[in-house]
Amino acid sequence: MLGNILLLCLIGHISANLQYEIRTTWNGEKVRHEAVKINFSSDDGNYMIIDIEAPYFGAPSTPDGTCKEGFPYDELYNYEVVETFFLCDLSEEYVELEFAPCGAHLIL
Repeated sequence: MLGNILLLCLIGHISANLQYEIRTTWNGEKVRHEAVKINFSSDDGNYMIIDIEAPYFGAPSTPDGTCKEGFPYDELYNYEVVETFFLCDLSEEYVELEFAPCGAHLIL
């Protein structure tokens, strides 16, 4: 199981836990594996904690072996990841966060 946690400094406060389960693909088809579970919470209202539980499909890790827990990895989207997107409803700009089984992350 993939269980990475990323702390992000936020502008404003998070006051509730939000839990999501991904049970369908982008086009509405049911996934053929255990649902991906993503939990968004806060330790004190100033930081967001993202906890991810997802099946591991055995895709090869980064070829150079430099994928390390807690560190960013460029072009991580070329490997097995869980992605989250945060959309600004005013500008329609978004931030994409990617998390790999090895513990690396990428923010786009």
